[in-house]
Amino acid sequence: MRERRQAGHGRNRLRPCEPLRGARASYLGSGAWLLAALLFGRIDLPAQSAPVRQPIDSGTVIRFHAPSGIITGRLTAPLSPGDSLARYCVYRGPPCDMGGRPVGLRTIALDSILRLEVARGSRWRHGGIIGGAVGAAVGGGFGSFAAGMCEGSDCPGQTSGIVLGGLFGAVFFGSIGALLGSAFPRW
Repeated sequence: MRERRQAGHGRNRLRPCEPLRGARASYLGSGAWLLAALLFGRIDLPAQSAPVRQPIDSGTVIRFHAPSGIITGRLTAPLSPGDSLARYCVYRGPPCDMGGRPVGLRTIALDSILRLEVARGSRWRHGGIIGGAVGAAVGGGFGSFAAGMCEGSDCPGQTSGIVLGGLFGAVFFGSIGALLGSAFPRW
């Protein structure tokens, strides 16, 4: 018994479930806070970086992050790195040009923008995957129910009803999900 305590197997040994105490605990705690601040800290420096780094064509859907909030719009004029104003029309709103007179045309100063995002396609794939998964589950359930209701000798098996119903549901609801997902821009 004495040999085991001297070898580090006694009561003075640090057990895995005991919390760290003393200098080691404060050193690890401050290091963790510093690492978290470096990894997850957000520092906005609008005066040091231009929000537009490359030319953006007119008609592009953009999202401005301003101190007053987020503005989503469609550019009505090309935007270059040297510009001071951005001309846009509110996205998902009435048309900008109603009978030859500009109704919803707006401008924003680029020096008041914290961040600028450009739409990179739509979320049709994401919507199709979600719709297909839901459709496969619902279609498989209906296919199982329909196969279970059949009482004749020429009825297909339970498995074929689940598979056929699942495939039909996945294709049908997946296409609806893709159509719905195409309405949402991907940033």
